[in-house]
Amino acid sequence: MLVKINKIIVLAVVSSASVALADMEKMPHKHHKSAGDTGVGVDTSKTFDTGMQAVLTEYLQIHQELMSVTPDLNKIKSLSKKLAELTKKLGTLSVNGKHADHYKDIPANLKTHADMMSKHTELQEVRNSFKKLSQPVAMWVGMAKPSGYAVMYCPMVKASWVQKEGDTQNPYDSKMPRCGSRV
Repeated sequence: MLVKINKIIVLAVVSSASVALADMEKMPHKHHKSAGDTGVGVDTSKTFDTGMQAVLTEYLQIHQELMSVTPDLNKIKSLSKKLAELTKKLGTLSVNGKHADHYKDIPANLKTHADMMSKHTELQEVRNSFKKLSQPVAMWVGMAKPSGYAVMYCPMVKASWVQKEGDTQNPYDSKMPRCGSRV
């Protein structure tokens, strides 16, 4: 009888601990402040995500321009410069949340590839730079999961991109605008 009671008590304690852990997982992630953190014990990934929304808006305009029948390279250059400027604001954020290790290189990578795109004079060069620009954007979308967007992949050009949900809009080859699938 005593063994049965002990088993019941142990089961009750384990069950209570499981419920407490489940409740803790639903809470926002909190971290202790360390050297260089600006978010005092707060997950600042949300602030970074807000900045990335502005970057995503510019990125999608470049994507749409690449989808047009005759992409305007001057417009793409202008959009690329604006995107590069937006990344400067991202670079000043100190992210200390659950995605901090993954987010740390995104601003520099975005700026590098946006700057490269703004200097190209040939459409194929722009498309190749867009492949590289798409990598950090796709990483962020894959982790942050903003509503209404999809990470896509084309096996023919071996590249990913981000687009609004819906029909495939491959920006890499005007002869294959529907080639690719959601990742």
